[in-house]
Formats: sequence, structure tokens, C-alpha cells
Amino acid sequence: MREMTSGLPYLQTNWMEFQNSIINAGRTIEHERMNGEIAGGRIKNGLTRLEIPENLLVVGDLHGDMGALDSVLCDMRNEEFLSNPRNKIIFLGDYVDRGTGSIEVLQKVCDLKSRYPDVVILMRGNHEAPEDFPFQSHGLPSEITGRFGEHGTPAYNKVLDLFRLLTLVTIVGDKLFLVHGGPPTETRYMQDHHLSNAAELQARKDVLEEILWSDPRSMGDVPFEKSRRLFGKHFGETVSRSCLDSFGTKVIVRSHEPCQRYKIDHGGMVLTIFSCGEAYPKFEPSYMFITGEQLKWVSGATDLVPHIKKIKKGL
Repeated sequence: MREMTSGLPYLQTNWMEFQNSIINAGRTIEHERMNGEIAGGRIKNGLTRLEIPENLLVVGDLHGDMGALDSVLCDMRNEEFLSNPRNKIIFLGDYVDRGTGSIEVLQKVCDLKSRYPDVVILMRGNHEAPEDFPFQSHGLPSEITGRFGEHGTPAYNKVLDLFRLLTLVTIVGDKLFLVHGGPPTETRYMQDHHLSNAAELQARKDVLEEILWSDPRSMGDVPFEKSRRLFGKHFGETVSRSCLDSFGTKVIVRSHEPCQRYKIDHGGMVLTIFSCGEAYPKFEPSYMFITGEQLKWVSGATDLVPHIKKIKKGL
């Protein structure tokens, strides 16, 4: 095994190590939920509210791209970054499927969460909700079974337990509304209570679906329409404006769609970043790094563009 810049091994692991990483991360998140806080922020079920951190790093979909994750960790001089609880690294979900390193990526982000609980926030993507919204390309179960044999099924069940605990929405000060897919399309659901309980209450299943699966589109005055995907909706500018007004923020930051470094929608109200290069070689993966002082001046997505960094390939 070769040692990576994070101080964590490049994970060629056995089933027990993998399962313990998943369990430990789950316990860490459960503890945070029980206490209702993280350094510099508050937690209520699936909703995390943060003060503006000293430094903020945001990572989009990884889809099993271990090289991309290692590149980001290397770029940020991560031991120094991760040891400061006033810093935050937010993963926007979709750690698994499509790439060759789903097990490695998932274990590594779990180990990071366990070692640096006040710094690392693991959000939930649509690929972390296979029970709620089944889709064909969820290859993680067969990958785990192929790697761990008879131990694969119990290990995958622990993974599903972890997925249910992941953050759905993170709000950073009065600036950023972070979500994997998009906000709810109906104004009445744009409240802390509905977002925090979207995964727990069956009545909020429609909200959970939109949080994990929706995409921004330019549709004039039409607020939303049926998505080209199996789940979720296409949401328009009126939905983005209602979301930002409801939560007192400036930009919706999300992932979920491959793009060339970044994509801006709805007149600067929505920023998309995508961090997986392996499964999407035609696109240019990226992440965002911004200091708290720089974030204080952000009034729209274009202000975030100088802080979007290209992910180096072939680390």
C-alpha cells in the first residue's frame, strides 16, 4: 500500500476494515445529530447550518474517482487544513458508482469524517439513496460482493445505514445553500423543518427526491417541469429565487451534472461543480476553495468562479 498525502493508506482493504470505517463514520454523524452541533454550526437531522468558516472547500460528485479525491487532498495541504476545526470541507454526495474506486472513495471519506468530525461534512447524493429511488446504474452492491464475497451483503447493509444519516442541505452563513441536486420546487417546503426531516418523514418523500435528483434549467416563468431523469424535476429561476429569499442566501451550490469545471444557471443564482474525471473523460473536473474573508464578499455565482480549481489528473 502506498501512503497518500492525507496520512490515510490508499485503501486496498479487507471487509472488516471497510465495514468498521462505515460504522465509525455513522456513529460520528449520529453523535453530532444527538448533540445538534458541529464546530461553528448547528445540526438538525439532515440540515446543517454553518457560520462562515475560516476556509471552505467544496467537492462535487466523485463517483469512485480515487485519483480526483487524492488530488484535492494533496492540493489543500490537507493535514494542516483538516487539523483546524474552523475550516470546513463539504462533499456534495455521489461517492460511488461508475468509477473503479467506489469502495476506496467511500472508505476514505468515512475515515476523514471519523478523524476530523468538525471539519468534514458528508452530504447525500442520489447515488446514496438507492432504496428510496432505485436506478439501474447503482453498481456498489455487486462491487462490494465481488470484493468481499460472503461478507459483502452485511457490509453493504452498513453502508445503507450510513447513507440514511448523510446531510441533505448545508447552509453557510448568509451566502451559500448547498445541495446535491436542487431545492424543493414548492415555496411551502422551503423551511428548515421540511428540509431537516425530508429523509425521516414519508410525507416529505417528494422533497427528498427533488433535493437529490433535480436540475436547473432556463424555463422563463415556468417554475418547474418533469425531469429528463427517472426522478426529480427541472427547476426554473423562480424556484431558485424563492429558495435564496427563503433562506437568506446568495447562491445555490450543487453538483449532480458533469460540466467543464463549472456551470452557472439562473442569472448567477446557481453554481454547479463536478469533481469526477474518470467516468466522464470529456469533462473537466473541479472543486472550490475559498477563504472566509473572500466568501463574505460573494453576491452571486460569478463571484465564486475565481475560486474554482481544476483537478489534476494522473496524481
